[in-house]
Amino acid sequence: MYIERKEKFSLKSFLLIILIILLFIFLVIWLVPKKSSNKKLQSEIDINEIKDIYGDIFANNIKKMKNSAINYLVPRRLPTDIDDNISLKLSRMYDLNIISKLKDKNKNECDAEESYVEITKTFSNYKMIVNLKCGSDEDYIIVYLNNYSYCQNNGICEKRATSNKPSSKEIIVKEEERKTTDESKEEVSEKENNYIDNHTDNYGKVHNETLFEYSKDLSSSSTCGDWSNWQKESINETNNIKVETKEVYEIVDYTYEKKQVGTRSETVINQVSEKQFVGYNTSLVQDGTQDIEVGKKIIKTTKIVKKGSSYETVTTTEEVPIYRTVATYKEEKVPIYDYVSVDKEEVIEVPVYEDVKKEVYGLATYYRYKNCGTGYDIKYSYSNNDSELLNKGYKLTGNTKEG
Repeated sequence: MYIERKEKFSLKSFLLIILIILLFIFLVIWLVPKKSSNKKLQSEIDINEIKDIYGDIFANNIKKMKNSAINYLVPRRLPTDIDDNISLKLSRMYDLNIISKLKDKNKNECDAEESYVEITKTFSNYKMIVNLKCGSDEDYIIVYLNNYSYCQNNGICEKRATSNKPSSKEIIVKEEERKTTDESKEEVSEKENNYIDNHTDNYGKVHNETLFEYSKDLSSSSTCGDWSNWQKESINETNNIKVETKEVYEIVDYTYEKKQVGTRSETVINQVSEKQFVGYNTSLVQDGTQDIEVGKKIIKTTKIVKKGSSYETVTTTEEVPIYRTVATYKEEKVPIYDYVSVDKEEVIEVPVYEDVKKEVYGLATYYRYKNCGTGYDIKYSYSNNDSELLNKGYKLTGNTKEG
């Protein structure tokens, strides 16, 4: 009996161990993230994360912004130089009719000024940030674009994801990337302020510093000077002048639209027709009737009268007056009125308008040039040992000037 109980106990323990192992394997399979398909777009992974946080409507809106921007960005509208960028606000996308109005889950329109798409040219591709703000909800995705082999119609398209689904750590890095970008902008501004602080006196006037002149001989046809700064003034290319151009999508003009901003009270004078008293007119007004005698009529009456034993006829004549009813009148003053034109003041509310300045965007062409094979290229530096200029073939001339 003891041996039987021991065998039953061992079998239960064995089954329990097997069950625990199977449960552990199932949990490991369920918790370990699976690899995404190489054909899946990286932004779809990001959008799914946004969907989990903000819901379907916000995720669909940011996806619409992404697709509309990609369809609009033909090659001629892309930045041409590394680190160049263009920006499209959602309001501008509305003006271009490339996207319909975006509304949040409460049917309110998303912020058209704070929502934007920004495209920057990097060394190997184009980096596009799609930022959407609807009410208190705001987030963004990063999309990488280029003319990949799988793009249709020889255009640009989105880079496909080739890595696992981003971890929580990667999401934090993504957020830090945006913070770093903002901080770098502040750092540039701070450097500019520091320069001014270090080169100004107590009255805010910039100190004069000595600028050293460097020169580079361009007589060799293979020798060129540095590129000039970008400018809008057109330059023609020649044998000795090389020219580069780029197109930048920017503000090219301004228009003014009248917009009602309120109302104001204004007194106007109108001519109206008005009934006015002009005097009296005397007239006879009937005040009753009366009977007046207009003649007489004779009435004969015949009677048989007995006289004694005989009868005789007796005729008598009588005059009777004849009357007629006539109206009686009296004099009465009757007021006389006439309609005349008079000026009448009236206070009305009139709309007040003001001219609202509106930006007009378009493609602006910029030019830069460099001299090749002729003359000398002159540069100035605050250093008399500028390694950057020296490495490019420039030499100190001994000339200086105040900066």
